[in-house]
Amino acid sequence: MKIKLAPETSDDQSSRPKVFISYSWTTPSYKEQVLDIADRMMKEDCIEVIIDEYDLKGGQDVVAFMEKLKTDVSITHVLIICDAAYVSKANGRTKGVGIEAQIVSLEVYKDIDQTRVLPIVMELTASGEPCLPTFLQSRYYFDFSSIESQQREWERLCRHLWGKPIRTKPGVGAPPAYLTETVGGKFVGLKRKWQSLQLALNDDKPRKAVLREELLDCFEAEIIEAVANPPAGSEGGDGFMEYWEKCLSVQIEARDVLLEWALTEARMDAEQATTKCLIPVLERINDLPRYSDTTPSPPLALRDAMAVLGYEMALYCTACLIEVDAPEALRQLMQHPFHGRSLYGDRLHTGLAEFCHYSQPMEVWNSKQNPGWIAPIAHQMLDRCTHRKLGRDSLLQAEAVLFVVNIVQDRRWYPNTAVYSRRGGKFPWFLKAKSTKSPDRLAIVTGMETWQAVQQEFLARFRAETKGSNYAVFRRGEGSYSEAMGFA
Repeated sequence: MKIKLAPETSDDQSSRPKVFISYSWTTPSYKEQVLDIADRMMKEDCIEVIIDEYDLKGGQDVVAFMEKLKTDVSITHVLIICDAAYVSKANGRTKGVGIEAQIVSLEVYKDIDQTRVLPIVMELTASGEPCLPTFLQSRYYFDFSSIESQQREWERLCRHLWGKPIRTKPGVGAPPAYLTETVGGKFVGLKRKWQSLQLALNDDKPRKAVLREELLDCFEAEIIEAVANPPAGSEGGDGFMEYWEKCLSVQIEARDVLLEWALTEARMDAEQATTKCLIPVLERINDLPRYSDTTPSPPLALRDAMAVLGYEMALYCTACLIEVDAPEALRQLMQHPFHGRSLYGDRLHTGLAEFCHYSQPMEVWNSKQNPGWIAPIAHQMLDRCTHRKLGRDSLLQAEAVLFVVNIVQDRRWYPNTAVYSRRGGKFPWFLKAKSTKSPDRLAIVTGMETWQAVQQEFLARFRAETKGSNYAVFRRGEGSYSEAMGFA
């Protein structure tokens, strides 16, 4: 493979490689083999070659020609073409090869890091070792001992001569952000806990269970600390909204750590991830902020912001299992009983439907926007959807799955993100479910027999539900949403 070069100019000639080839006149056929190498370099790779056959004329001083190795400053590299005969003459310092070897060896021994003298191995010993003279024994060489190896090594050699390696060492980037973080920074402890857990997961260490619990404890401590001491006047009016917006904004950094953890575990083992990561994460968020008989009730702004995060994480946890195509794990997640949000913690257990949240502060916030949005909580979640793998489409599809499952199981779930579904768009996971022979993905998740059974049950309940006033806004996107799920 030839190196692609721009058309040569007079300036290029001064930077073009110029090599001196040293070799032994072993046999006429071997000499032709060496000359073929020289010809190919000149014709195909634009490399100037100095070799006795072309450049040593009758009557010229042979020793002076050899001394070009050190006297001609325009020679960029010296190629030592090594076979058994060259090794014998170089080590014995006999004939012309011996003189050249003496000249070259001084340079090699003088500079251990030199890259000007390059051994080209044309022959291997009986034991398979490269034929190299003593002064080149420890040097990195190019293997031309067979036609195959010569073809393999040719481009690498020519790139070295031109100073254009296939891969170059990258520059050193900026110092990582964590070096400038202090103990008082945001979620420093959480990030460190995730690094420790990630290493344990990769190495399958027995401390995984302990590290998971430590990560959740650290998440709880740091996210509550980040919004501690609400400012005066945060109980109502503009102060309330400013504190509420702060509570929402500080969540994103911690949420992204939880997402990396959830997706990593889901890729390793989806069902284990559900019980060891996804459910514990949602349970922990659902319990925040905690209530106590000895402390005042948590501020309403904080309680609502944590409920928004719970809604968002329910979508993301569902999206993680869709991403790894794990319907059994999805069913397990959706059947898990979660405590209802209550000041007293005495509400009955529910499934993921508990996380579908209506936010009154979100409506107040929306009324101050220009323009406002039909589904402000969906707008907020999609606007802060910054994960590199789980993007907006992942959240839309996750909510569609949650909507279908809850509707057919006679639970309420309002699909706020539905108004953002594209007309004519399709949810890939639903298409897979529809095209798969029984038992299909959607049937597994819902516990029904077939995709068709899910479709019939969903459409019947869906049409009945959307006639009510609670779904008045959603009816605008009813057709495109059903079409996206493949149910239209």
